[in-house]
Amino acid sequence: MMLSELEKLAEQYAMNVIMDGTNASDAHAYRPGMQALAEHDVYSPLMKYSKEDIRALARKLKLGTEDFASTSCLLTRFPYDTRITREMIERVKDAESYIAALGITQCRVRNHCGIARIEIHEKDLARLMAASASIVNAFIRLGFIYVTLDLQWFRSGSMDHTVEIGAAPSFNIQRARMEAQSSYEQSVNR
Repeated sequence: MMLSELEKLAEQYAMNVIMDGTNASDAHAYRPGMQALAEHDVYSPLMKYSKEDIRALARKLKLGTEDFASTSCLLTRFPYDTRITREMIERVKDAESYIAALGITQCRVRNHCGIARIEIHEKDLARLMAASASIVNAFIRLGFIYVTLDLQWFRSGSMDHTVEIGAAPSFNIQRARMEAQSSYEQSVNR
């Protein structure tokens, strides 16, 4: 969907190439989006460089970006096989922005069928807990049903766990949906 939109823009502005920031470090992780990049002939000029190489080059060129926190596509915040809407992406983006405004720069909000699973570095726990009530209120206003903290802390690629253990992603999604729906119905019927 997104690459199709980029192709339309490229055509509109008479651009011949669509590029992205995929780098050599991405090749060592499960990245289902790589297939879409290949299907749409997206050029990845940084593919022969690691994240460390790119940071070193940014430092050498004095770009001021070498210490920026890593960011990844917001689609990585959802379980595999989830049908994702623009509203879901906006919800996650707004939730992560809320936490970043608290001074927590490395954060992921994973969306499990309406359950927000917050990943932060353990060193940021006190700051997060000090604002826990406002976070819960903000996330519920954004449309989450539950707000949780992942005690395995921040880690890139945490959604890949179902792939790594050989679990069928769609099975886990269905189970999570049923559990979330059941919990929600129980809370409404109280």
